[in-house]
Amino acid sequence: MSFREKSRFLIKEAEFKRNKLKTLLHFELSNKCNSQCPGCPRYFLNTPVINPALTLSEVKYEDFVKWIPEHILQTSSKINICGGHGDPILCTDLIKILEYIKINLGEEGFVEIRTNGGTRSEKFWKKLAEISNRRIVLIFSVDGLEDTNHKYRRNVKWNVLEKNIKTFTENGGIGFQECLLFKHNEHQKDEIKKWNSEIGLKEVTFKRPIGFDNYVDKKSKPMPVYDNWGDIDYLIEPANEYIPDGFVYDKNDFERNLPFIDKAKKSCDFNPDEINYDNYLHFNDVEIKCKSITDNSVEYYMNTHGTLYPCCYIPTHENIKVPIDEIKQIRKILDNSNNQYNLNYNSFENIIDLFDNNLVPTWDKKVEDGKCLYCSRQCGVDKSIQDLFVDGPPDYLLKSII
Repeated sequence: MSFREKSRFLIKEAEFKRNKLKTLLHFELSNKCNSQCPGCPRYFLNTPVINPALTLSEVKYEDFVKWIPEHILQTSSKINICGGHGDPILCTDLIKILEYIKINLGEEGFVEIRTNGGTRSEKFWKKLAEISNRRIVLIFSVDGLEDTNHKYRRNVKWNVLEKNIKTFTENGGIGFQECLLFKHNEHQKDEIKKWNSEIGLKEVTFKRPIGFDNYVDKKSKPMPVYDNWGDIDYLIEPANEYIPDGFVYDKNDFERNLPFIDKAKKSCDFNPDEINYDNYLHFNDVEIKCKSITDNSVEYYMNTHGTLYPCCYIPTHENIKVPIDEIKQIRKILDNSNNQYNLNYNSFENIIDLFDNNLVPTWDKKVEDGKCLYCSRQCGVDKSIQDLFVDGPPDYLLKSII
Protein backbone atom coordinates (compact mmCIF):
# COMPACT_ATOMS: atom_id res chain seq x y z
CA MET A 1 0.00 0.00 0.00
CA SER A 2 1.29 3.47 -0.89
CA PHE A 3 1.86 6.63 1.14
CA ARG A 4 -1.23 8.28 -0.36
CA GLU A 5 -3.46 5.29 0.33
CA LYS A 6 -2.27 5.29 3.92
CA SER A 7 -2.58 9.04 4.32
CA ARG A 8 -5.94 9.77 2.73
CA PHE A 9 -7.33 10.66 6.13
CA LEU A 10 -5.31 13.88 6.03
CA ILE A 11 -7.91 15.04 3.53
CA LYS A 12 -10.92 13.16 4.87
CA GLU A 13 -11.01 12.84 8.63
CA ALA A 14 -13.98 10.49 8.42
CA GLU A 15 -11.86 7.93 6.60
CA PHE A 16 -9.25 8.22 9.33
CA LYS A 17 -11.84 7.38 11.98
CA ARG A 18 -13.26 4.52 9.95
CA ASN A 19 -9.94 2.83 9.18
CA LYS A 20 -8.19 3.83 12.42
CA LEU A 21 -5.06 4.82 10.48
CA LYS A 22 -2.42 6.86 12.26
CA THR A 23 0.09 9.44 11.09
CA LEU A 24 3.48 9.52 12.77
CA LEU A 25 5.40 12.78 12.31
CA HIS A 26 9.13 13.17 12.87
CA PHE A 27 10.46 16.73 13.09
CA GLU A 28 14.07 17.89 13.08
CA LEU A 29 13.79 21.34 14.68
CA SER A 30 17.53 22.02 14.86
CA ASN A 31 20.65 20.59 13.24
CA LYS A 32 22.86 22.27 15.83
CA CYS A 33 24.28 20.14 18.61
CA ASN A 34 26.51 20.31 21.68
CA SER A 35 27.52 16.66 21.33
CA GLN A 36 29.99 15.15 18.86
CA CYS A 37 28.70 11.59 18.58
CA PRO A 38 31.05 9.66 16.26
CA GLY A 39 28.25 7.80 14.47
CA CYS A 40 26.28 10.95 13.63
CA PRO A 41 26.07 12.10 9.97
CA ARG A 42 26.40 15.67 11.26
CA TYR A 43 30.13 15.04 11.42
CA PHE A 44 32.66 13.94 8.83
CA LEU A 45 33.32 10.20 9.18
CA ASN A 46 33.42 9.89 12.99
CA THR A 47 35.51 13.04 13.55
CA PRO A 48 34.44 16.18 15.48
CA VAL A 49 34.56 18.10 12.19
CA ILE A 50 31.11 19.32 11.16
CA ASN A 51 30.38 18.10 7.66
CA PRO A 52 31.24 20.98 5.28
CA ALA A 53 28.04 20.43 3.26
CA LEU A 54 25.72 20.83 6.26
CA THR A 55 23.97 24.21 6.45
CA LEU A 56 23.34 24.97 10.12
CA SER A 57 19.76 25.98 10.75
CA GLU A 58 16.75 25.65 13.02
CA VAL A 59 12.98 25.86 12.56
CA LYS A 60 11.35 29.17 13.40
CA TYR A 61 7.89 29.25 14.96
CA GLU A 62 6.41 31.20 12.04
CA ASP A 63 7.71 28.63 9.55
CA PHE A 64 6.51 25.66 11.57
CA VAL A 65 2.96 27.01 11.74
CA LYS A 66 3.03 27.57 7.97
CA TRP A 67 4.50 24.16 7.15
CA ILE A 68 2.43 22.10 9.59
CA PRO A 69 -1.15 23.44 9.67
CA GLU A 70 -3.55 22.52 12.45
CA HIS A 71 -5.30 19.69 10.62
CA ILE A 72 -2.02 17.81 10.20
CA LEU A 73 -1.43 17.86 13.96
CA GLN A 74 -5.03 17.00 14.77
CA THR A 75 -4.86 13.74 12.80
CA SER A 76 -1.41 12.71 14.06
CA SER A 77 -1.08 10.00 16.67
CA LYS A 78 2.61 10.40 17.40
CA ILE A 79 5.09 13.25 16.99
CA ASN A 80 8.78 12.48 17.41
CA ILE A 81 10.89 15.62 17.83
CA CYS A 82 14.40 14.37 17.28
CA GLY A 83 16.24 14.66 13.99
CA GLY A 84 19.30 13.23 12.31
CA HIS A 85 21.84 16.03 12.61
CA GLY A 86 21.14 17.95 15.81
CA ASP A 87 19.46 18.25 19.18
CA PRO A 88 15.96 19.83 19.26
CA ILE A 89 16.70 21.45 22.62
CA LEU A 90 18.88 23.93 20.71
CA CYS A 91 15.89 25.17 18.71
CA THR A 92 15.32 28.73 19.93
CA ASP A 93 11.56 28.55 19.35
CA LEU A 94 11.08 25.05 20.79
CA ILE A 95 8.82 26.19 23.65
CA LYS A 96 6.56 28.21 21.31
CA ILE A 97 6.38 25.34 18.83
CA LEU A 98 5.47 22.89 21.60
CA GLU A 99 2.72 25.21 22.83
CA TYR A 100 1.29 25.30 19.28
CA ILE A 101 1.47 21.50 19.05
CA LYS A 102 -0.09 21.08 22.49
CA ILE A 103 -3.10 23.24 21.58
CA ASN A 104 -3.73 21.43 18.28
CA LEU A 105 -2.80 17.87 19.20
CA GLY A 106 -5.57 15.38 18.41
CA GLU A 107 -7.26 13.20 21.00
CA GLU A 108 -4.83 10.34 20.37
CA GLY A 109 -1.79 12.58 19.97
CA PHE A 110 1.48 11.85 21.76
CA VAL A 111 4.79 13.78 21.64
CA GLU A 112 8.31 12.48 22.32
CA ILE A 113 11.25 14.92 22.47
CA ARG A 114 14.70 13.31 22.27
CA THR A 115 17.79 15.05 23.63
CA ASN A 116 21.23 14.36 25.09
CA GLY A 117 20.23 16.73 27.90
CA GLY A 118 23.59 18.49 28.04
CA THR A 119 22.70 22.07 27.13
CA ARG A 120 20.43 25.12 27.84
CA SER A 121 19.74 27.03 31.06
CA GLU A 122 17.94 26.16 34.29
CA LYS A 123 15.17 28.59 33.32
CA PHE A 124 14.64 26.75 30.04
CA TRP A 125 14.38 23.33 31.70
CA LYS A 126 11.86 24.63 34.23
CA LYS A 127 9.71 26.01 31.40
CA LEU A 128 9.98 22.74 29.48
CA ALA A 129 8.86 20.87 32.60
CA GLU A 130 5.73 23.06 32.76
CA ILE A 131 4.76 22.00 29.21
CA SER A 132 5.51 18.31 29.79
CA ASN A 133 2.62 16.03 30.71
CA ARG A 134 1.55 12.47 30.04
CA ARG A 135 1.22 13.27 26.33
CA ILE A 136 4.41 15.33 25.96
CA VAL A 137 7.45 13.54 27.35
CA LEU A 138 11.24 13.89 27.18
CA ILE A 139 13.45 10.98 26.12
CA PHE A 140 16.99 11.51 27.40
CA SER A 141 19.70 9.77 25.37
CA VAL A 142 22.19 8.89 28.11
CA ASP A 143 24.50 6.03 27.23
CA GLY A 144 26.02 5.00 30.53
CA LEU A 145 27.26 6.76 33.65
CA GLU A 146 29.77 9.51 34.39
CA ASP A 147 32.71 7.32 33.34
CA THR A 148 31.13 5.95 30.13
CA ASN A 149 28.47 8.30 28.69
CA HIS A 150 31.08 10.52 27.05
CA LYS A 151 32.55 7.64 25.05
CA TYR A 152 29.76 7.96 22.49
CA ARG A 153 28.10 11.24 23.59
CA ARG A 154 31.40 12.99 23.06
CA ASN A 155 31.58 16.51 24.55
CA VAL A 156 28.44 16.11 26.72
CA LYS A 157 29.37 17.26 30.23
CA TRP A 158 28.05 14.91 32.91
CA ASN A 159 27.55 17.58 35.58
CA VAL A 160 25.52 19.72 33.15
CA LEU A 161 23.46 16.73 32.03
CA GLU A 162 22.62 15.72 35.62
CA LYS A 163 21.73 19.28 36.62
CA ASN A 164 19.38 19.69 33.65
CA ILE A 165 17.59 16.38 34.18
CA LYS A 166 17.15 17.07 37.89
CA THR A 167 15.76 20.55 37.15
CA PHE A 168 13.32 19.01 34.68
CA THR A 169 12.09 16.15 36.88
CA GLU A 170 11.99 18.16 40.13
CA ASN A 171 9.70 20.68 38.44
CA GLY A 172 7.19 18.05 37.34
CA GLY A 173 8.60 17.09 33.95
CA ILE A 174 7.96 13.54 32.73
CA GLY A 175 11.05 11.89 31.27
CA PHE A 176 12.43 8.53 30.19
CA GLN A 177 15.89 7.33 29.24
CA GLU A 178 17.16 5.47 26.18
CA CYS A 179 20.61 3.95 26.54
CA LEU A 180 22.69 2.57 23.70
CA LEU A 181 24.61 -0.52 24.77
CA PHE A 182 28.28 -0.91 23.87
CA LYS A 183 31.08 -3.09 25.17
CA HIS A 184 32.22 -0.27 27.47
CA ASN A 185 28.87 0.12 29.26
CA GLU A 186 27.02 -3.22 28.99
CA HIS A 187 28.30 -4.21 32.45
CA GLN A 188 26.60 -1.13 33.96
CA LYS A 189 22.96 -1.98 33.25
CA ASP A 190 21.98 -2.39 36.90
CA GLU A 191 23.82 0.80 37.92
CA ILE A 192 22.19 2.70 35.05
CA LYS A 193 18.73 1.56 36.17
CA LYS A 194 19.53 2.76 39.70
CA TRP A 195 20.76 6.16 38.45
CA ASN A 196 17.67 6.49 36.25
CA SER A 197 15.38 6.03 39.26
CA GLU A 198 17.37 8.30 41.58
CA ILE A 199 17.38 11.21 39.14
CA GLY A 200 13.61 11.08 38.70
CA LEU A 201 13.15 9.47 35.28
CA LYS A 202 10.37 6.93 34.76
CA GLU A 203 12.31 4.07 33.20
CA VAL A 204 15.33 3.21 31.06
CA THR A 205 15.21 1.34 27.76
CA PHE A 206 18.35 -0.30 26.40
CA LYS A 207 18.92 -0.16 22.64
CA ARG A 208 21.25 -1.79 20.16
CA PRO A 209 23.28 0.82 18.24
CA ILE A 210 23.40 0.56 14.46
CA GLY A 211 26.61 0.94 12.48
CA PHE A 212 28.60 -2.09 13.62
CA ASP A 213 27.13 -4.78 11.41
CA ASN A 214 27.40 -5.57 7.70
CA TYR A 215 24.39 -7.77 6.91
CA VAL A 216 25.59 -8.56 3.40
CA ASP A 217 29.00 -9.95 4.44
CA LYS A 218 27.76 -11.15 7.88
CA LYS A 219 30.53 -9.28 9.67
CA SER A 220 30.71 -6.95 12.66
CA LYS A 221 33.44 -4.41 13.25
CA PRO A 222 34.29 -1.65 15.75
CA MET A 223 33.45 2.02 15.39
CA PRO A 224 36.66 4.09 15.12
CA VAL A 225 36.61 7.54 16.74
CA TYR A 226 38.89 10.11 15.09
CA ASP A 227 40.25 13.49 16.10
CA ASN A 228 40.09 16.74 14.10
CA TRP A 229 42.97 15.63 11.89
CA GLY A 230 41.54 12.21 11.05
CA ASP A 231 43.87 10.27 13.34
CA ILE A 232 42.47 7.43 15.43
CA ASP A 233 41.58 8.48 18.98
CA TYR A 234 39.91 5.35 20.34
CA LEU A 235 37.58 2.51 19.36
CA ILE A 236 33.98 1.89 20.36
CA GLU A 237 33.19 -1.81 20.28
CA PRO A 238 29.77 -3.47 20.09
CA ALA A 239 28.33 -5.11 23.18
CA ASN A 240 29.51 -8.72 23.26
CA GLU A 241 26.02 -9.97 23.98
CA TYR A 242 24.45 -8.35 20.91
CA ILE A 243 26.72 -9.28 18.00
CA PRO A 244 24.25 -11.00 15.61
CA ASP A 245 24.33 -14.80 15.51
CA GLY A 246 26.54 -16.15 12.78
CA PHE A 247 28.48 -12.89 12.37
CA VAL A 248 32.27 -12.73 12.52
CA TYR A 249 33.64 -9.87 14.62
CA ASP A 250 36.99 -8.40 13.55
CA LYS A 251 38.38 -5.84 16.02
CA ASN A 252 41.03 -4.74 13.53
CA ASP A 253 38.62 -3.96 10.67
CA PHE A 254 38.82 -0.15 10.59
CA GLU A 255 40.74 2.67 8.92
CA ARG A 256 43.71 3.92 10.98
CA ASN A 257 43.75 7.30 9.28
CA LEU A 258 41.20 9.21 7.24
CA PRO A 259 41.90 11.03 3.96
CA PHE A 260 42.44 14.78 4.03
CA ILE A 261 39.33 16.65 5.16
CA ASP A 262 38.61 19.46 2.71
CA LYS A 263 36.47 21.82 4.77
CA ALA A 264 36.03 24.17 1.84
CA LYS A 265 34.31 21.71 -0.51
CA LYS A 266 30.56 21.69 -0.15
CA SER A 267 29.71 19.69 -3.26
CA CYS A 268 27.69 16.50 -2.90
CA ASP A 269 29.47 15.00 -5.92
CA PHE A 270 31.95 12.97 -3.89
CA ASN A 271 32.19 10.35 -6.63
CA PRO A 272 31.30 10.36 -10.34
CA ASP A 273 27.57 10.04 -11.02
CA GLU A 274 27.87 6.67 -12.76
CA ILE A 275 26.35 3.87 -10.68
CA ASN A 276 27.49 0.29 -11.28
CA TYR A 277 24.29 -1.65 -10.66
CA ASP A 278 26.14 -4.97 -11.14
CA ASN A 279 27.47 -4.49 -7.60
CA TYR A 280 23.94 -4.61 -6.21
CA LEU A 281 22.30 -7.50 -8.04
CA HIS A 282 21.87 -9.35 -4.72
CA PHE A 283 19.13 -6.80 -3.92
CA ASN A 284 16.98 -8.46 -6.58
CA ASP A 285 16.23 -11.10 -3.95
CA VAL A 286 15.17 -8.50 -1.38
CA GLU A 287 11.57 -7.54 -0.77
CA ILE A 288 11.20 -3.95 0.40
CA LYS A 289 8.88 -3.51 3.37
CA CYS A 290 8.97 0.19 4.15
CA LYS A 291 9.14 0.88 7.89
CA SER A 292 7.30 4.13 7.37
CA ILE A 293 4.22 2.19 6.25
CA THR A 294 2.73 -0.32 8.68
CA ASP A 295 -0.67 -1.96 8.91
CA ASN A 296 -2.08 0.97 10.88
CA SER A 297 0.27 3.92 10.41
CA VAL A 298 2.47 5.94 8.08
CA GLU A 299 5.39 8.19 9.07
CA TYR A 300 6.90 11.35 7.56
CA TYR A 301 10.05 13.28 8.39
CA MET A 302 10.60 17.05 8.10
CA ASN A 303 14.04 18.63 8.33
CA THR A 304 15.02 22.11 9.50
CA HIS A 305 14.59 23.56 6.00
CA GLY A 306 10.99 22.36 5.66
CA THR A 307 11.79 19.50 3.28
CA LEU A 308 9.52 16.48 3.71
CA TYR A 309 10.78 12.90 3.42
CA PRO A 310 9.09 9.48 3.47
CA CYS A 311 11.25 8.31 6.39
CA CYS A 312 13.93 9.43 8.82
CA TYR A 313 16.76 7.40 7.24
CA ILE A 314 17.08 9.12 3.85
CA PRO A 315 17.62 12.69 5.14
CA THR A 316 20.55 11.65 7.34
CA HIS A 317 22.61 11.84 4.15
CA GLU A 318 20.97 14.93 2.70
CA ASN A 319 23.53 17.19 1.03
CA ILE A 320 26.32 15.24 2.68
CA LYS A 321 29.39 14.06 0.80
CA VAL A 322 28.94 10.29 0.95
CA PRO A 323 30.80 8.10 -1.57
CA ILE A 324 28.02 5.51 -1.77
CA ASP A 325 26.01 4.61 -4.87
CA GLU A 326 22.86 4.08 -2.80
CA ILE A 327 22.92 7.71 -1.63
CA LYS A 328 23.57 9.08 -5.10
CA GLN A 329 20.66 7.08 -6.50
CA ILE A 330 18.12 8.12 -3.85
CA ARG A 331 19.05 11.76 -4.43
CA LYS A 332 18.12 11.27 -8.08
CA ILE A 333 14.88 9.46 -7.28
CA LEU A 334 13.79 12.20 -4.86
CA ASP A 335 15.24 15.07 -6.86
CA ASN A 336 14.55 18.26 -4.92
CA SER A 337 16.43 20.65 -7.21
CA ASN A 338 13.19 22.56 -7.87
CA ASN A 339 12.08 22.39 -4.20
CA GLN A 340 9.10 20.19 -5.02
CA TYR A 341 9.50 18.34 -1.70
CA ASN A 342 9.80 21.52 0.33
CA LEU A 343 6.85 22.82 2.36
CA ASN A 344 7.68 26.40 1.44
CA TYR A 345 6.75 25.59 -2.16
CA ASN A 346 4.37 22.64 -1.98
CA SER A 347 1.67 21.29 0.32
CA PHE A 348 1.99 18.33 2.65
CA GLU A 349 -0.62 16.43 0.65
CA ASN A 350 0.99 17.08 -2.75
CA ILE A 351 4.38 15.93 -1.51
CA ILE A 352 2.86 12.63 -0.38
CA ASP A 353 1.72 12.12 -3.99
CA LEU A 354 5.31 12.68 -5.16
CA PHE A 355 6.53 9.88 -2.90
CA ASP A 356 3.97 7.58 -4.51
CA ASN A 357 4.84 8.65 -8.04
CA ASN A 358 8.64 8.73 -7.78
CA LEU A 359 9.75 6.36 -5.03
CA VAL A 360 7.19 3.59 -4.49
CA PRO A 361 7.27 2.29 -8.12
CA THR A 362 11.01 1.52 -7.78
CA TRP A 363 10.39 -1.05 -5.04
CA ASP A 364 9.09 -3.71 -7.42
CA LYS A 365 11.71 -3.17 -10.12
CA LYS A 366 14.85 -5.14 -10.82
CA VAL A 367 18.10 -3.53 -9.70
CA GLU A 368 19.23 -3.06 -13.30
CA ASP A 369 15.95 -1.24 -14.02
CA GLY A 370 16.27 1.22 -11.12
CA LYS A 371 15.18 -0.55 -7.94
CA CYS A 372 15.88 1.72 -4.98
CA LEU A 373 19.17 0.51 -3.51
CA TYR A 374 18.87 2.57 -0.33
CA CYS A 375 15.40 1.20 0.46
CA SER A 376 16.62 -2.30 -0.33
CA ARG A 377 19.41 -2.05 2.22
CA GLN A 378 17.49 -0.24 4.96
CA CYS A 379 14.10 -1.93 4.63
CA GLY A 380 14.79 -5.18 2.81
CA VAL A 381 13.31 -8.19 4.59
CA ASP A 382 16.69 -9.92 4.88
CA LYS A 383 18.29 -6.89 6.54
CA SER A 384 16.47 -4.12 8.27
CA ILE A 385 16.96 -1.57 10.99
CA GLN A 386 15.05 -3.51 13.57
CA ASP A 387 15.30 -4.98 17.06
CA LEU A 388 16.91 -1.78 18.30
CA PHE A 389 15.31 -2.27 21.69
CA VAL A 390 17.16 -4.98 23.60
CA ASP A 391 14.30 -5.73 26.00
CA GLY A 392 11.45 -4.93 23.59
CA PRO A 393 9.84 -1.55 22.82
CA PRO A 394 9.31 0.62 25.91
CA ASP A 395 5.83 1.31 27.27
CA TYR A 396 5.81 4.93 26.12
CA LEU A 397 6.50 3.83 22.55
CA LEU A 398 3.90 1.06 22.58
CA LYS A 399 1.25 3.43 23.92
CA SER A 400 1.95 5.86 21.13
CA ILE A 401 1.63 3.42 18.23
CA ILE A 402 -0.97 0.85 19.33
